[in-house]
Amino acid sequence: MDRFDIRYSRATWASLYTLLVVWAVGWIARAFFTEVNESQQDGGTSSNEGLPQMRLDRFIRVLRDAALAILITLVLNSVMAGIFTRSVLVLAWIFTALALVWAVGEVVMEKPHGIARAIAKVIIAGIAIAIGALGFAHSPL
Repeated sequence: MDRFDIRYSRATWASLYTLLVVWAVGWIARAFFTEVNESQQDGGTSSNEGLPQMRLDRFIRVLRDAALAILITLVLNSVMAGIFTRSVLVLAWIFTALALVWAVGEVVMEKPHGIARAIAKVIIAGIAIAIGALGFAHSPL
């Protein structure tokens, strides 16, 4: 069984904060690096118009969803167990790393494959469920 330590708590919450900072940078970048021109306002778009906007939107959406998922599981874990363990710390940082890789992949690839997205979602959701389950496993109740 993992040893409880307050340092694990701080480092675990830092994984959520890292996702939030990167999400905020992407959110601000969208405002600076995308522009709406006359044809987009009228509803007409050509094949290249809006491509950076769409990629940044996917990037922001992935990070927002990941931050929300890790927030829910970390709150559940801290309410149930009271303090984080080393296993939660490691899983939270693996979750954060995979979410960042997935978000960058959404920007780099012009049209990500549906199976790749499904695999990434299953892995990230599995880690989130494991973090929540550790809260129940270490619960004193």
